[in-house]
Amino acid sequence: MTRLLALLVTSALAAPASSTPSDLVEELVPYQQWHVVPGTQVGLLYESGEQPWGRTFSHMPSLLPTDLYGKAVYRFSFDGSSPYALYFEATGHGEDRLEQWSAGNLPRPYNVERFHHDTKNSWHLSKRVHLVQVEVNDGDGQAFSGVHFVATDVGVLEGTPEFPLDVEASMAEVTREFDQLIQKKSEALQSTLTKERAAQKQARGPTLPRYHSERLDEPQGLSGAHPSFDTETGAIRVIMIHRLVEKYVLEYRPSPAPPCPPGAPCAQFPGPSDKVTWYGAEMAAIYEIDRKGHVRRVKVEPSRRFVEGPR
Repeated sequence: MTRLLALLVTSALAAPASSTPSDLVEELVPYQQWHVVPGTQVGLLYESGEQPWGRTFSHMPSLLPTDLYGKAVYRFSFDGSSPYALYFEATGHGEDRLEQWSAGNLPRPYNVERFHHDTKNSWHLSKRVHLVQVEVNDGDGQAFSGVHFVATDVGVLEGTPEFPLDVEASMAEVTREFDQLIQKKSEALQSTLTKERAAQKQARGPTLPRYHSERLDEPQGLSGAHPSFDTETGAIRVIMIHRLVEKYVLEYRPSPAPPCPPGAPCAQFPGPSDKVTWYGAEMAAIYEIDRKGHVRRVKVEPSRRFVEGPR
């Protein structure tokens, strides 16, 4: 995100500092922001990785074609927090089992596992997203805020008189609505991408550095989601971001090192390397899902430019 933009501004590939694009991912998706979780907490349990609604942002949010989202395991969020990487008390059916595991904010060590929607369990967790109440660390809660806790009991709340919604169906509706919005904004996104492509080309200048070549990859469309449960309103808030991403690669291919004279030390020449810059257009929308599952779009962020790199 913009943590990388300082490098970009000082590099030969960068646009001028006065035109540094903003970044919707950093602006809207919480980065390492966790509340202290009490002994019991209502929140949204959802799978990470590639999902029907797009990519679910992790606790280090990014949205690029090369991001590694890993396996789909449950995460947890409430009141706009970053995703918690929770564990479940071990049952023998989960993954990534750890024996006598303890983080600094746990009251005692636990045998733990990660769950996903196909993991056999007694809590009726079988969907990619659930509204739940979790018992945290045997009801002791966290000693201080952090990314980890252990779910020692879980109760599914959707489908109850208080929350008669189907969260998975409502998330599918959010996805359909956002996809339609992307289609409506496609010309604006393409126009923004075209302008940023021209700005990047102008900033690079007309000539390449010695021993360099360049490559421009085809643009890719990516969508990401950050859902969270609002304990005050009882609604689920979903941040959806879409990017049209283009990848520019500056390839460094030095000439072969000259042969070393007999008995003389050999000079060390750098090997091949690439500098990669991603840039393009992005847009966002924020949705609310009420207790009955009704979906309402509450905000739209129009198309804007972004840059990440070089890496």
